[in-house]
Amino acid sequence: MIGRATFGCPWIFSTEQLTPGQKLDVLEELLRINVEMIDEPRGIIHTRRHLAATPLFKGIPNFRPTRIAMLRATTVDELTGILESTRSILDAQQAQATAAKETTAPQP
Repeated sequence: MIGRATFGCPWIFSTEQLTPGQKLDVLEELLRINVEMIDEPRGIIHTRRHLAATPLFKGIPNFRPTRIAMLRATTVDELTGILESTRSILDAQQAQATAAKETTAPQP
């Protein structure tokens, strides 16, 4: 059952708290490794199960078309481009969350 926990969250065994950008880096590295070990078409197909299951993209408004494009990508360049386009969205979400924590933190 431990192996199933890695679907969508391949960073689950990390000892440190990863930022969304670092998690995206892990997914891109996973894609690269899968393509190197198998081949491009099957490596992409293997990576899709992680992309489909990851909670990383949950909560992003109007993300459905991007998710569909990720799951339909057929080349590494296409999929990497889509993942990189989501980086700015994830960075903006993290900045908002950090700002919200700072404004709600009790003042000493």
